[in-house]
Amino acid sequence: MKKSILTTIVILFLISFGCEKNDDFGAQPHEITDDYSFTSLQVDVIDFENLDGDLAIAIFSNENDFDSGVSAYIDTVIAITSEDMSFFVENIDSGNYAVSVFHDADQSGDITFGGFLNLIPQEGFGFSNNPNIGVSQPSYHDCSFDIDEGQTILVPINLVYL
Repeated sequence: MKKSILTTIVILFLISFGCEKNDDFGAQPHEITDDYSFTSLQVDVIDFENLDGDLAIAIFSNENDFDSGVSAYIDTVIAITSEDMSFFVENIDSGNYAVSVFHDADQSGDITFGGFLNLIPQEGFGFSNNPNIGVSQPSYHDCSFDIDEGQTILVPINLVYL
């Protein structure tokens, strides 16, 4: 009984004080002009709280993989070198994608949870399209975007820390 009351309180807190988009930073992926003839992504991640650890990156090409988080089209980790970072994915297949990132400050390989009932992410995270974050991961539909052959798409992601 106590656990369900506490869970309800956490859910109500997250709904009431959910994460909102930073409207000053580009919310949607959009095409940028470049001198290349191949299909590529430029992902800009902003607002790291510190330079500890790594940035874990997962690029998904379908809803099932995104929902399970087990298998990604691209799954990699890069060292954090500044409060705002960019990385490039060149020669990507055209199609529909969603990007998920998290600040792996403790370099554990997984996002660390803590706080009330160990339900609150203790490290920053973000998704393509910068959707509002409620009590669960946003849907693939909320995060997905299309890239056509020969395009370079800029995907801005604003990190969220709870």
